[in-house]
Amino acid sequence: MKLQQIRCFCEVVDHGCSVSKAATALHTSQPGVSRQIQLLEEDLHTVLLDRRNTRIAGLTDAGRALVPTMRRLLVEADNLRRQAHELATSGKTRFIISTSHTYARHTLLSVLKQFIQRHPNVAIQMRESAAPRIMQLLAAGEVDIGVATEPVDQLPGITRMPCYRISNSLIAPPGHPLLKHRRVTLQQIQQYPLITYDERHHLGRVVRERFKREGLEPNIVISIIDDDVMKAYVEAGFGIAVLPSVAYSSSKDKLLRAISVDHLFEAGTCVVMTPEGRHMQEHVRDFIDIVKATPVAGVGAPRR
Repeated sequence: MKLQQIRCFCEVVDHGCSVSKAATALHTSQPGVSRQIQLLEEDLHTVLLDRRNTRIAGLTDAGRALVPTMRRLLVEADNLRRQAHELATSGKTRFIISTSHTYARHTLLSVLKQFIQRHPNVAIQMRESAAPRIMQLLAAGEVDIGVATEPVDQLPGITRMPCYRISNSLIAPPGHPLLKHRRVTLQQIQQYPLITYDERHHLGRVVRERFKREGLEPNIVISIIDDDVMKAYVEAGFGIAVLPSVAYSSSKDKLLRAISVDHLFEAGTCVVMTPEGRHMQEHVRDFIDIVKATPVAGVGAPRR
């Protein structure tokens, strides 16, 4: 029995018993994944997948019973590698953080300044991704930690630690009619071209679902994943935008104005994500503590 066989099986389970999706996630071929699982079944002397002709209908009873143990084996193997690396590494330790553009640009700057001062021998790598991709990277062991707005769709095997709430604002050019209203309505927003995140982003989905619940259709002209680009398009006259409040600065964004829309679009929660059960090195624990303790302008109190 080999770890690669167990990894292939768990990947198939995580992708709804789809060998093709598991092969894509593992960067290998479908026949290769199928062969690894067949070898695992031979080693265990049991059938793990319920096969119906050319398709997989699901897990057998044995497959369902053995999945938790196999996941623990993968986690412990990863812990062993990490602990050995921690003991053997000379020089700088690599620390890979996956986060969205909003957090990388607006909330983690002060966190990382403190962190680097405390851990000068840790080399940071930053990977910008949307929350669903961050969870995939964590599950695959490709990154050490994730920071993002809590995703709507959760992935098993990921631990989420709430840090603080992220409020939302409507961004518009100076003098825009919507800025005159103390509590702007969805109907009023609907009258203007709207620039928003695409549906991979938590707020992009929140905006669309809020309009849908009210039976309204927003006039979305552009969907973007980068809030700095969104602000540039608002400045250029393409429309208005709904952004996390931390993405707007009255001192820097002098050609824009902002009003709160928390009464329309629920604030998100910043979460730190780690793989469940993974050995957490000292610098990782310290990073989490700094994120929780560092005040961030334009956000709410931690969610209890």
